Amino acid sequence: MDAKSGAQDKVVQCELLLDNLHGRTQEFDILDLRIRRQFVRRFYCLLILQFSLTIPCVEICLLHPRPFMELPIRPIYFACLMVIYTWLYIYRNWRRSGPFNYFVYLLTSITTPISTTVYLIPIEQTRWLHAYPLMLITTMFVLVFYTKQQKFKFSHAIGVIIIYLTFGMFLLLAYFMGIFYKILGFYACTLEPWYVIYDTNLMLCGDHGYNLQPREYLYAVGNIHADLPKFLWTIIRHFILGPIKEFIKILRSTRTKQIC
Repeated sequence: MDAKSGAQDKVVQCELLLDNLHGRTQEFDILDLRIRRQFVRRFYCLLILQFSLTIPCVEICLLHPRPFMELPIRPIYFACLMVIYTWLYIYRNWRRSGPFNYFVYLLTSITTPISTTVYLIPIEQTRWLHAYPLMLITTMFVLVFYTKQQKFKFSHAIGVIIIYLTFGMFLLLAYFMGIFYKILGFYACTLEPWYVIYDTNLMLCGDHGYNLQPREYLYAVGNIHADLPKFLWTIIRHFILGPIKEFIKILRSTRTKQIC
C-alpha cells in the first residue's frame, strides 16, 4: 500500500485553492516559504554555474569559428537538443535520484553553453559576446538575492521587473561606453531568466506533476531544460497553429456561401 501511494505522489497534481483576490490558485508543493525560497536559491545557483560555462565556450569558438558559422549545423543541433529534452521530459522518474540526476546535470551543463554559443557566434566575431552570459548571470544573481528576504512577495510581475531593470542598467552603462546598440542586440538575455521564473512557478505549483521535495533542487535544474519542448510547443500551438486553424475554419465556412 505504501509503495502504491508513493508512486501516486510523484504525479499527483496540487489541489486548487480559492483566493479572494486572485480567484482559483494552486497550492505549492513546498508549503514553507523559507524552505521554498531556499530551494529556489539553490537551483538558481546551479543554473548560474551552467550559464557561466558559456564564457569559455564562446572564447573557444571565437578562436575556431568556422564549424559554428555554417548554417545547417544550427537547426540540426536544435533538433537534436529538442529530442534529448523531450526524452528527459517523458522519462522523468529515473533521473530523480543519484547518480542519474548528476548525469542529467552534467548533460545539461554541456548543452546549455553550446546552445548559447551557437546562437551568439553568428551575431558578431568579437569578445563583446561575453557580455551576454555576464548579463544573464547578473540577472540570475539579482533574483537569487531577492529570494533571501521573506517580507515581499516574489510574483511573476516582480521577477519581470527585476529582469528588465537589470538589463536596463547594463544598457545605461553601455550608453556611456558607446556600445549601446551592441548590448541592445543581446535582448534575448532577458528571455532566458523570464522562462526560468515562469517554469519555476509551474514546477512548484504542480502544473507539471513533479511533486518536488525540498532537496530535489538538482532534479529541478534538469526539469527547467526538460520542460523547454513543451513550452515551445505551447507557443507554436497558440500563436502559429491557432491562427492557421482559425483561417482554415473561415475558408471552410465561407466556401459555399453566395456572394450576391
